[in-house]
Amino acid sequence: MLLTVGREVSVPVDIINVSSPALRTREGRVRRFADAVYEIELTDDAPDLEVGTRVVLNMRDGGRRRVTAIVEFHKGRELRVLERSASTPDKRIYPRLAGGIPLRYRVLATDEDVGAAHPWLLGEDGQGGPADAWRSPDPFMNFSVTGLRFDDAQACAAGDRLLCEFGVPGDQRRWRALARVVRLDPIPTNEPSDGGATHHVAVAFEQLPDDAAEALTQYTLRLQRAHL
Repeated sequence: MLLTVGREVSVPVDIINVSSPALRTREGRVRRFADAVYEIELTDDAPDLEVGTRVVLNMRDGGRRRVTAIVEFHKGRELRVLERSASTPDKRIYPRLAGGIPLRYRVLATDEDVGAAHPWLLGEDGQGGPADAWRSPDPFMNFSVTGLRFDDAQACAAGDRLLCEFGVPGDQRRWRALARVVRLDPIPTNEPSDGGATHHVAVAFEQLPDDAAEALTQYTLRLQRAHL
């Protein structure tokens, strides 16, 4: 059964808590969908789904629609979440999924030599540039082994190169990478955003350590298993 805006429905759904490294999955049914809000009846109470928790909804009917959302209300078996984005399952070799990726980055100046950043990329101590030049966007973002897509204020432009330091949930390690901005899209006015974000920023990795790629792959597999 496909979702119909504003009508009572009964669509089975998995609710995956991506704010937690455990990726706890709950079951329920979407009872109503309107104004980007999903009203869900949980199979059991889920104390981990607190207000503000980031979740992925995996619809188990129709086109298996997937939705990234934020919990707005939870009491007993009643759950209400606000949609941030929706898509059909990704069939690419390196699927892009939503998860909590802690990230900080800074833009390389046009007159800044990438070679000068190599010691930092290789793990040498130092700030990697002025401390106030670094930005930390909301970690609830789309990611794959090939790149990231996050929300932030317009602090860069398409073609810019970024120094990135990031991790994955459940792992204390942090990796350093070089990425290029491939797309910068304004966030529509009717789409929820956090922390003053104004744009969707899509970046592709140009230099990524092998163990970072492996960590992203393993996290992807964990999320995929949670979606099944």
